[in-house]
Amino acid sequence: MLSKAGAPTQPIDVSVRADLNGADLASAVIQPSEVSSTEQEVTKDLSGAVSLVEGNTYYLVVDTSQSDASNHYHLNDDRNTYDYCVEGCEWGYDSNTSSWINHIEGDLYFHTNANRNPRDDNGHGTHCAGIVGAETDNSVGVAGTCPWVEIMPLRAGDCSGNMATVEIVEAIYYAVDNGADIISMSYGSEGYSRAEEEALSYAYWEGVTLFAAASFSTHNSSVDLFAPGGSVMSTMPTYTVALNGLGCTRNYSFMSGTSMACPIAAGVAALILSQKPNLDPDWWWR
Repeated sequence: MLSKAGAPTQPIDVSVRADLNGADLASAVIQPSEVSSTEQEVTKDLSGAVSLVEGNTYYLVVDTSQSDASNHYHLNDDRNTYDYCVEGCEWGYDSNTSSWINHIEGDLYFHTNANRNPRDDNGHGTHCAGIVGAETDNSVGVAGTCPWVEIMPLRAGDCSGNMATVEIVEAIYYAVDNGADIISMSYGSEGYSRAEEEALSYAYWEGVTLFAAASFSTHNSSVDLFAPGGSVMSTMPTYTVALNGLGCTRNYSFMSGTSMACPIAAGVAALILSQKPNLDPDWWWR
């Protein structure tokens, strides 16, 4: 997230390094014309792919030679708020001492390109997935409402749990076009999106059954199946994630919310569909 004050003329260099003072493994350049005076997300492709080795430390370095007090850039920063990337840290270069200073109380967070093994840095998705499909043959933890169901995990949010509408829409289309039968949507918004409505309509007409989190209620003219959402135990990532900082534990944890009720209901639908594969979304209304 960047913005500019005045009219800076020098670009911003972005690079990935294995050492703060080492060589660039890949890089990108953001020109002044690509940065608005209003804070917004700026997306750039790196010069090449970087193969990351598990256990190693890597740095995303953002640098510019623009040092004019009247013409400069602002970089959105989570310092002194909440450490979303709990395994990361933020360093700032001090030109007075010619050294890097570690700001341990916060760090930057950012999106990465899609990959075949999405990492759940928040924990919410893993908890919801376990509610649907946790297996019962390991004698520990929990059992999902439809054990051994095939799950298509699509990450549409960042490590803080925030989700952009465009990413939600892309995930819905991807799920439909790649054979999903049911979409469980444990998220909410206070605004209306025509693009999202069109994506959901597309899913419906393609025969995909949709389940969404709703406000805490058990009856409504549009509710076909409801489920409990209080103190639900389910799976959590085995590594440190953002929700661990809010009281959730690794491996398994209790959580409450309509986010938990939604996959319980979606899992029931998957169980029914496994026995009656010819059912379509209209079955719930008949």
